[in-house]
Amino acid sequence: MQPLIGIVLGSYNDVKRMQAAVDRLTAMGVPFEMCIASAHRTPDRLAQWLRGAQERGVRVVIAGAGASAHLPGVVASKTLLPVIGVPFNSSPLGGVDALYSIVQMPPGIPVATVGVDSSENAALLALHILGISDPEIREKLRVFRAKWHAKIEEQNKKLYADIPHASPGYAAPSDSARERPAAPAPPATAVSPAPTKPPAVPASSAQTAAAPSSPAVAVPARTGKTGKIRPVQADMPDVAVIEEAVDVLLDGGVIALPTDTVYGLAADATNPVAVAKLYEIKKRSADKPLAVLIDSTRMFRTLVTELPQGVEALLERHWPGPLTLVARKRKAALQAISRDVSLGLRMPDSVVALGLISMLGRPVAATSANLAGQAPARTAQEIAERFGDQLDLILDAGPAPETGDSTVLSLLETPFRILREGPVTRAILQETLENLLD
Repeated sequence: MQPLIGIVLGSYNDVKRMQAAVDRLTAMGVPFEMCIASAHRTPDRLAQWLRGAQERGVRVVIAGAGASAHLPGVVASKTLLPVIGVPFNSSPLGGVDALYSIVQMPPGIPVATVGVDSSENAALLALHILGISDPEIREKLRVFRAKWHAKIEEQNKKLYADIPHASPGYAAPSDSARERPAAPAPPATAVSPAPTKPPAVPASSAQTAAAPSSPAVAVPARTGKTGKIRPVQADMPDVAVIEEAVDVLLDGGVIALPTDTVYGLAADATNPVAVAKLYEIKKRSADKPLAVLIDSTRMFRTLVTELPQGVEALLERHWPGPLTLVARKRKAALQAISRDVSLGLRMPDSVVALGLISMLGRPVAATSANLAGQAPARTAQEIAERFGDQLDLILDAGPAPETGDSTVLSLLETPFRILREGPVTRAILQETLENLLD
């Protein structure tokens, strides 16, 4: 697949400062390439990379630099591709010098500029440029924006639950009403007298849901004693369906969703009540931790402590994919899932699962869709028959692949130890880890 975005940095030390952009592009599945070339020390290397960039497929260049930050301007002077500069905080001036250098380009050499160390915004701006002519990237951006919509709605719910008298239209009860023995009306009634289900869908999503060309929406949801089943395309899920699933998770519900291995039962990993409900439905012992599904290596790093040698190579080669890594977690991370020192984390190679986690903006607690001790269900109908109305929503992407459960690898001690061998076999792991594997 040809790279659509080229990322150029002045030195290897800047790679970590560009990591947020790398994570965002990786999560959205947009191909890119990177190059280290200094505007001052290796100008010929920079020119050589730029000469063939457009022929290789590059349509936008992101250039990151600190201190005097000449790199973005030099890049812009040597190509007609749009250039986005990222000023890095790598000097005693806190990145302000880099910001000024990139912003103050001479006439005729334009460079778009984002905030200091704001490489993720640079990646998103590049995607907006590409999205003008690429409908698939436009759709990915729409899903990303919808995630923020859901997040803000959740924050408003929490705000009005914590401070009900701050909600728009709140009417304080009169003195006489306070004296009555009957309990006052719950704050939610004063906040919004309208029904809260089904949740409102943004206009853009509503248009998508109504489009007759969308095969995922053409098939209606099935309901009955087995609960609600919502058809969804595995490779191109409808945004409205993902939004519905996110709303269920934000409300503390439990859903069934497809992954790249087996169907899973899932809940918001940050909601202890929802996690407890998941344990109850699964009939799983509370001393057995659940797996955690994530959408990026960036989310992975927020949950775990410093990673041992060799892990970066594992992430690069096997994520997203059927590999669960048991890593040492940050002390306060996801206590409802694991109260000991570890978490089992995985980035599934599933558009449905990754899109849902990305829109939710939180990790998802997950376990295979079966009662403890039984074989995992391979279809949505089997899940519905086993769990009935205990589940709030089932996403049906067709039969699960016959790959079985993911491989589980413990990173808690070196050499690393395979706890369960699955699709990523010992031989495959040995190629990556060599003497780091037990």
